[in-house]
Amino acid sequence: MRESESDDYLLPAGVSLARLETWVRGQGRLAPSSTESTRRVYYDTFDWAVHGDGAMLACQGRGPRWHLIRLPLDPRERQLVLELDAPPGFPAHLPAGALRERLLGCCGERRLLPLIQLDTRAEIHRVLSDDDHTLLRFAIERTRYRDPNGSVAGGLAPRLRVLPGQGARRQRERLIDGLERALELRSTEASVVVEALAAIGRRPGDYSSKLGLDIAPETSAEQAARAVLRELLGTLEANVEGARAAIDPEFLHDLRVATRRTRSALGQFGAIFPETRLRPFREGFAWLQRVTGPVRDLDVQLEQFAHQRAGLPEALRGALDPLLERLLADHAAAQRALADALGGETCARLLADWHDFLDTPLAPEALGPAARRPVKAVVDARLRRLVRQVLREGTAIGADAPPEALHALRKRCKKLRYMMEFFHSLYPRREIRRAIRQTKDLLDNLGGFQDRAVQAERLRVLARRMLEAGEADSDTLLAVGALIGQLLAQQQDDRAAFDEVFGAFRAKSSRARLRLLFGG
Repeated sequence: MRESESDDYLLPAGVSLARLETWVRGQGRLAPSSTESTRRVYYDTFDWAVHGDGAMLACQGRGPRWHLIRLPLDPRERQLVLELDAPPGFPAHLPAGALRERLLGCCGERRLLPLIQLDTRAEIHRVLSDDDHTLLRFAIERTRYRDPNGSVAGGLAPRLRVLPGQGARRQRERLIDGLERALELRSTEASVVVEALAAIGRRPGDYSSKLGLDIAPETSAEQAARAVLRELLGTLEANVEGARAAIDPEFLHDLRVATRRTRSALGQFGAIFPETRLRPFREGFAWLQRVTGPVRDLDVQLEQFAHQRAGLPEALRGALDPLLERLLADHAAAQRALADALGGETCARLLADWHDFLDTPLAPEALGPAARRPVKAVVDARLRRLVRQVLREGTAIGADAPPEALHALRKRCKKLRYMMEFFHSLYPRREIRRAIRQTKDLLDNLGGFQDRAVQAERLRVLARRMLEAGEADSDTLLAVGALIGQLLAQQQDDRAAFDEVFGAFRAKSSRARLRLLFGG
């Protein structure tokens, strides 16, 4: 057998030990078998960050000690193992070590979630030579799977796995080839984990917040718009329950991004769908954006709290403990309100009505003037207009421009970015990615400026509340004031960097690239 071929085989039904012994008699003899039983629960984040980093993550054991094992998809890469006294949750809470650092790098703030439980009973066999040397080791594995998040369970087809062992390479290959023929084995490249996930209706990478649409240029604008909006609805719905349960902050983040993109798309698709049909959904998704805002704002503030506190003089850091307690209490109250809103009738009706709209064709006479046009022509025109607006508004921002002007430019840049992301498949991959990246750089600058202003104002209001409630002494108020000063200084840095960042966007080479992409 060639080294590139799999050493995993599906065992045909009805293969008996007697048949195996018959084959072995021509090669040597079969040693008494041994058995091993293992339980592994496989974990990943909701968005498959571990798999995206080239591995599977298994937690092996039944307590009180577990072993967390990073199993690389590339067999040339070594495994990483960490001993735990409880099943894993957030990577930041794992014991120090190389595995923790690797998971922090790919998972960030996402929680590790159980995907599938596998209970395997393996019969270990050895083929021995006449002088009792091991020629070949293999295991016959019978595995049962269980969905840790539901009631689905069952058994998988038995497998024969060739194990690492002694023996000359050519002799091993000859024995494996003979074993394949004698037992009518079928090599399989699908891992037992992938097979078990398929049995419960899952596959690695089956969720991503990134838009993966492939829209042809000749598709009608209506069909393309519906495809974009359906994709966004799928992302939004996939995150509702995780946001309600506060599994990790990224569920709410992805839900809000999908909501914001939907609202932006509704603003861009006005020439495709009738305004009278879109208006209720504009209002509905604006409501959804509002009710999800307080928790997200507090998520961000709590996420940045340790870093911001570390930036203060050491003498002030301890005085911020009452602020942290207040933030946590406000977050808990906001999360309860969010769970009620996402589980309520208003949210359910909004999503149900939106499904109905997207799945119900409109009469041709009810559609807008752009609906039947090829999507490439419609999107080109819209993107040209957005680029002109961004260039005009950005150029008008001088040293004395009010913060509102930068905020308005930020909103315009978001519309531009989202339209490019919705319809990236219409353009050369490398060039559209460069255009998106440059727009995102501008958005990062504008977002930093706006977000720090919002955080500083929120801290002012919070300090006032704490003072009135008797929750803050003078030391705490001084420390909060220092935090506000830190944020405002960073905001000034963002403002000072704007000219350079926007200058790159409006550079001659950048404008030429955008003209080449979108025409005009």
